[in-house]
Amino acid sequence: YFDLYFIGRPLNVMSALFGSALRTLSGEFLAKGIEQCKRPVRTLQLYEMEACPYCRKVREALSTLDLDVEVYPCPVPSLQGDDYAGRFRPRVADEQGKTKVPVLVDDGRTIRGSEEIVGHLWTTYGAEAIAPWNYNFARRIDRTPLFHLPLLMRLRPSCGLLRAPSREPEKPLVLWGFEPSPFVKIVREALCILELPYLRIHAPHGSTEKRRRFLELYGSKMR
Repeated sequence: YFDLYFIGRPLNVMSALFGSALRTLSGEFLAKGIEQCKRPVRTLQLYEMEACPYCRKVREALSTLDLDVEVYPCPVPSLQGDDYAGRFRPRVADEQGKTKVPVLVDDGRTIRGSEEIVGHLWTTYGAEAIAPWNYNFARRIDRTPLFHLPLLMRLRPSCGLLRAPSREPEKPLVLWGFEPSPFVKIVREALCILELPYLRIHAPHGSTEKRRRFLELYGSKMR
């Protein structure tokens, strides 16, 4: 059904939206007081897999804190057991040669693990900010079995899970959006399985300047 556009497209969008709803649309709204917070010296780099719920926690924090990030997708390389390790996974492999995402690189410092990354982001770039209620509620869900439930909405290999053959883009890709948007998620899933790096410009509701700039550049509302 997902391969039939007029049936698959609505089902695709609805399942993505339902998954975001299970996370209380975390990442949709900007934290209050963000203008008083420090901003990164260099663009953050995130190695992640779209289908991973732990990576989602990090993306929600980045969106809520309005932090742009260079994304290096790290889907499962193969189910065949071949020697291909992935386009970006070897960059952040540990001492045993294994790669576990998410991994954040901030001005040369490598931070591993979702809770460690989220803690670093809020301590460094959100110390003066107040998180929206829906973000705080999602953080409570993190400590319950419901944390994994959104993954069940998108269990197909094409939903940001399993690598598909691709060639690297000739020019850098840029993606605007906010974390829980189902339309943005579908694009991120495609970028992930194709291992295409891109600059993620977060523009949650409340990020007035970025949304104004988006309208000037592209002339339509963000969905």
